[in-house]
Amino acid sequence: MRELLNKYRSGELKPEELRKLRDRLESMSEDEAVELMPEETDSNVRIGRYDSEALSRIKKEVDSRIEFSEGNDEDRDVRSARFFRIFSAVAAVVVVFLLGAVAYLWIGQHSDSVDMETVVSTCGSQKAVVRLPDGSLVTMRGDSKISYPKNFGDAERDVNFVGQGYFEVVKDQGHPFCIAANGFSVTVLGTSFSLRSNDLNEDAEIILDSGSVSLKAEKSNESAMMKAGEVAIINRMTGKMKIMKKADAISADWKTDELVYTNVSPDSLINSLETAYQITLSPAIKQSIRSNFTGTLPWNDLATTLKILSRIYGFELPY
Repeated sequence: MRELLNKYRSGELKPEELRKLRDRLESMSEDEAVELMPEETDSNVRIGRYDSEALSRIKKEVDSRIEFSEGNDEDRDVRSARFFRIFSAVAAVVVVFLLGAVAYLWIGQHSDSVDMETVVSTCGSQKAVVRLPDGSLVTMRGDSKISYPKNFGDAERDVNFVGQGYFEVVKDQGHPFCIAANGFSVTVLGTSFSLRSNDLNEDAEIILDSGSVSLKAEKSNESAMMKAGEVAIINRMTGKMKIMKKADAISADWKTDELVYTNVSPDSLINSLETAYQITLSPAIKQSIRSNFTGTLPWNDLATTLKILSRIYGFELPY
């Protein structure tokens, strides 16, 4: 018995000896087995005399060794088949995952190649002139953004726009030029016009210099045609449109970046400045502007604009 225990401790027991050891341990009482065992244990059991808990662990370990080392050919075949099934299932999941990852990457790359957009944006008092693939020019003021697809001009000429811009559209009868703005759309063939549409103002404005354009509001589904010399005001929230003749008293010179005024009323001057700079003038400044104004003001230099007006109307600068 002691010889079997020593072999057990050194891991040298053969399958038949393991069975013999287990049978002898089962035939003894716990006290007899503990008394028979040596003072020192193996590395898996604490140093000291064996107790009933250690004896129970040894019995379980002996059974475990018997199960894996002495199993017959049929048992080993069953274990092998079970392992192969588990491995096959895991492998199948891995293959599906890899195929899905490859498909995702391919679709993502393919989608990017089709839906890729060119985006140009400005901020503050920046100005940008964008030449589109068809030769059309868009002059953008601050806080504006234009985007268009990679295949622009191949079949359609579609752009998205927000902010303030002046469009000089190249004429192409077969490919209308379509602008998707915030709450409405503009369709033209070849013309020049200014467009203002941003999130700060409910009303968008279109001033048509040449040609004609077609408008359509999203909220009301209302549509209208504009002719050269007309101004359209579109409420983005309701979709209501108003078209009127362009007033010669206020004009925007996009080449020199100036606003030109001819005997405009105080209210028109204030509204024009707040629209151009996307600001709200203080009550003190508004109350000071009491007479009509004729002159030229920069659109992209608020400090200079206020300085000029303060000299004319006598209000204090807010800085």
